[in-house]
Amino acid sequence: MWIGIVCCCLLWTGKPVCARESSQSHILVLNSYHQGFRWTDDLTSALVKTLLEARPQADIHVEYMDAKRHLASEQMDAFERLFLARYQGTKPEVIIVADDAALAFMRRWQPRIFPEIPVVFCGINNLQDALSSPADFSGLIETLDIEDNIRLVRNILPRTKTIAVITDGTATGLGTRQEVESVAQRQPELTFRYLNG
Repeated sequence: MWIGIVCCCLLWTGKPVCARESSQSHILVLNSYHQGFRWTDDLTSALVKTLLEARPQADIHVEYMDAKRHLASEQMDAFERLFLARYQGTKPEVIIVADDAALAFMRRWQPRIFPEIPVVFCGINNLQDALSSPADFSGLIETLDIEDNIRLVRNILPRTKTIAVITDGTATGLGTRQEVESVAQRQPELTFRYLNG
């Protein structure tokens, strides 16, 4: 998947992401979650490694929104001020956003903070947000194979009548719940209980 993200960057411009005539290129990686969260750490490590192999001189800026512990919607204005101050003199050539909160932030503020800078997203659960993003956004959507998982549960435990769906209140958790609700409509013989954190 990580190589796919870098390929999206390359395809976006039709040339290497950092092919401008500057001595050092800047790439911004904006994570929805916090450092120490395994998904975030694995993704960031893979991105940085792959990007530096392609562009050893790149200056990669990694930011964290910490949206699992703090509501992203309540931080939007603060992040806008931070990025306006932090990146005033250093504009990245591409922005890579990981997961739904980071995409929501860039959809709202990219025209003001980073106008005309391409945004590449990954790990997005909200299909509608991904598909309705501006023209200079592209990326990969994360899909879950919920129907096959339900089939597996029913094969292992054929007397199953109720399935508990446990999600958190993040954009990702709510997106996952929506996916399950869609599948549940095609499973009338099962009862679904939703437990949101």
